[in-house]
Amino acid sequence: MIFALDTNIVSYVLRGNESIMNRCESSDNDAIVIPLIVYYEIKRGLISANATTKLTSLNRLCGIWRVDKLTPSDMDTAAQIYVRRKKQGRPMDDADLLIAAQVVSRGPHADNEQHAPLRQQDGLRVVNWAQ
Repeated sequence: MIFALDTNIVSYVLRGNESIMNRCESSDNDAIVIPLIVYYEIKRGLISANATTKLTSLNRLCGIWRVDKLTPSDMDTAAQIYVRRKKQGRPMDDADLLIAAQVVSRGPHADNEQHAPLRQQDGLRVVNWAQ
């Protein structure tokens, strides 16, 4: 089972949240990935805040966990989700859409409740590590 970490979960890790850290430590490092868009969201926030210590921590995490690149297949999935959600009147911003599409093909997604609406409609399995 692969766990793709949401932006919120990576933020919790960088803040040293004990329950999230325990969950990460109890998982196989090869089973944890950081989606490319999540990496970007975290990196831009840390650079903007001039958070050099957390940037160093993020770089260390990226040496332990894989940053999962987007593929053309992910873009195809994103397009399908976009069209389906648009027809249903449930648009989604591009960053969340790309994360969701990438994760749908990879396995469960360690997240908080932010992506709960995606669970059944778009094939995303969410594992709430923030509880």
